[in-house]
Amino acid sequence: MEEEDLCVELSKDATFFDLYEAIDAIEEKEGLDSLHFEEELWDNFDEELFEEVLALRSLENETRAQNTKVIDFFKKRGFSKEDIEIYLPIKFSA
Repeated sequence: MEEEDLCVELSKDATFFDLYEAIDAIEEKEGLDSLHFEEELWDNFDEELFEEVLALRSLENETRAQNTKVIDFFKKRGFSKEDIEIYLPIKFSA
């Protein structure tokens, strides 16, 4: 599979903890340095959202990441599930 075709497949109720676990699993399985999630996040969203999402990856925010659903997070900031799938390497199951 081409690197640019790779994406994380998540349930529509997935949390940021689930997202980061899935990213790590794909990178490890495919032997990649990066799935380019952070680059796409930086290129397609503002700096404040970028920083907020990356903060959820830190250990001190693990509980918050486990309790924050990806779709809900973006929806509160004016982005739809479709926006997420267009701009980030993420696909949500039905």
